Amino acid sequence: MKGFGVNKNTNLRKLYNSTNDKNLYLKDKLNLAKNYIETKKILLAEKIYVQLIQEGVQSYDLFFSYALLSRNNLKFKVAKSLLNKSISKYPTKIDQYILLAEICRLEKKFPIALDLLLIARKINPRNANTLYNLSLLYRDLDSKENSLSNVNQAIRLIPNNYVYKLLKADLLKDQHDFEGSRLLLKELYSNKNIKDKKDILLMLSTVERLDSNLLVSEEILLETIKFYPKFSQAYLNLSDLYFEQKLSIKAKEILLRGLEIKSTIMPEMYV
Repeated sequence: MKGFGVNKNTNLRKLYNSTNDKNLYLKDKLNLAKNYIETKKILLAEKIYVQLIQEGVQSYDLFFSYALLSRNNLKFKVAKSLLNKSISKYPTKIDQYILLAEICRLEKKFPIALDLLLIARKINPRNANTLYNLSLLYRDLDSKENSLSNVNQAIRLIPNNYVYKLLKADLLKDQHDFEGSRLLLKELYSNKNIKDKKDILLMLSTVERLDSNLLVSEEILLETIKFYPKFSQAYLNLSDLYFEQKLSIKAKEILLRGLEIKSTIMPEMYV
């Protein structure tokens, strides 16, 4: 009996060491893939994920990281396959439902997206990111009250998240509550913790334009271009504003500048 106990403990130690080795191996591989993504070496990161999948590795972090990379590169089929596999194995993880719902929303499969987000909300009703994504979905469904209600709940949970407040400002704008949107955007612009304010300025200029304050809208766009000279969308919006005022020569000049900038910038939003 003594010998049996010794063998049993030895086997447990071997199993423990083996598990630790596998975990360290996976952690190192995922960290390497992350570093590749940060340095824009996307194909090398993808190669690591594919290798791990082919080795039969089962890991939530692997499934989610590879799915996120695939979504960013518009490989929706790959991303959905990974997320469905992950959900079947790790059904209580919330972020995978949110990411899969986002893909379905982009594909305009709204009922599926809604089901996924409602599952995520059931798992944790106080997850602000779930509520934010519900707000985005309800906006696409033209359910304005539901959209505003969900983003308000998200803001109450995380008051300092400026992305949530930017969405609320956008929703208020769409509902022609220009004053409410304007006040929220000015609050965000004055927030010293927000370093990159070009999206705030761009939306504020749109609010002023829709509220028939064309000169104010122009001033904001010129200020945006001054501080963010490579932000092509500001040029395009300013060109539209000039066309609206029948200032064709100025509109074309600004449009050409915007198009020139846009053509020289690599599309990094999917990296």
